[in-house]
Amino acid sequence: LVVCPVLTGAYMFAADLTKSANLEELAASIEPLDGLVNCAGIGLTLPFKFCGEEELKRVMAINFFAPVLLTQTLVKRKKISKGASIVYMASIDGTVTGHIGNSMYSATKGAILGSVRSQALEMASRGVRVNCVSPARVNTPLIQNRNNISEEQVKANMELYPMKRYAEPEEIAYYIIYLLSDASTSTTGSNLVIDGG
Repeated sequence: LVVCPVLTGAYMFAADLTKSANLEELAASIEPLDGLVNCAGIGLTLPFKFCGEEELKRVMAINFFAPVLLTQTLVKRKKISKGASIVYMASIDGTVTGHIGNSMYSATKGAILGSVRSQALEMASRGVRVNCVSPARVNTPLIQNRNNISEEQVKANMELYPMKRYAEPEEIAYYIIYLLSDASTSTTGSNLVIDGG
């Protein structure tokens, strides 16, 4: 556990969330939380017929099991305060639509949404809200540092969006802030789609 010198009361804990020992160590080292955002994940584009068991296990471990088991560990250890808000990062892939080569990734995001809806019901008695956001493409290094798609292909893809652009990371953050805030105290079990139309 490292104290962050920039933000008062902020902590940084580097851990492999696919390892249960790290989850337990993290839970033991923090005070109860009023908000939790699960947004770590990986992508993998691979045609369905080439998807192997090891690739599926890896993507599922990082995108689904890690955030769900982190949340479960924090709930069990009473590290989620009454009235808290939990937000998961899903995607339009798997919750709204699908794309060629994204069957494994889509499966993890669809699983997140299914779990969120049930978690919301189970935690409602403590006033804990559980929601997810499902963005379309976001202008992040994952998109910017590409080696398998050309600039022309990116521009053509943007034309498919009514707003003719990808979302910026801070735009997604604003929706997450909304779900963490008192502006959304009656919202739980929801999937907020952010797809530019």
